[in-house]
Amino acid sequence: ELAEKFSKYKQANFCISIDGLYKQNDYLRTGSNFDEVLKNTIAYRDDFKLHKNINMWLRNSPSALNMYGLGKWVDFFDKLNIPTGINNMLTDEPRNDIRYLPTAIKLKIKDHLLSSKYKNQKLVLERLFPVIQFMMSTPDDHAEKQDSFWIHNNKLDELRGESFAETFPEYYELFKEYYLATPSMP
Repeated sequence: ELAEKFSKYKQANFCISIDGLYKQNDYLRTGSNFDEVLKNTIAYRDDFKLHKNINMWLRNSPSALNMYGLGKWVDFFDKLNIPTGINNMLTDEPRNDIRYLPTAIKLKIKDHLLSSKYKNQKLVLERLFPVIQFMMSTPDDHAEKQDSFWIHNNKLDELRGESFAETFPEYYELFKEYYLATPSMP
């Protein structure tokens, strides 16, 4: 139905915002159901490919929550032949902004993303490189706000009855290791 409407235009662009995979998507987007989102995304892909005037892609907004899994995200959708873009850096609040993560954690994320193996290594690294560059930059107030993600997210977990540790176990270990090594931290 949507493809039919878009087919009447000279050109139509259709972008879907998905920020994680499976239970991580559902954690990031409370109330979301990744299986349903994926089913609909594939249906749109199949409908739209019948019309040359319709461009469809997925967009990811890198945040402190989803940065660690960004390479897997690109690789996953590339395997499904769905174009991706990572061009909406969250800068609204330090708790969301990847530049405010503690430097030791940023370095481990960078190492993880660059050393992981992907089906289309070249494409994934092309998508990741500018995001990693952005993450590695340091705002002037980094030192005083570098713990904002950790503090805020722990409060959200308590409020929502969710668990960052259970949803992102490998990523959580980076934070656990960092905060255990820094006793004065929250």
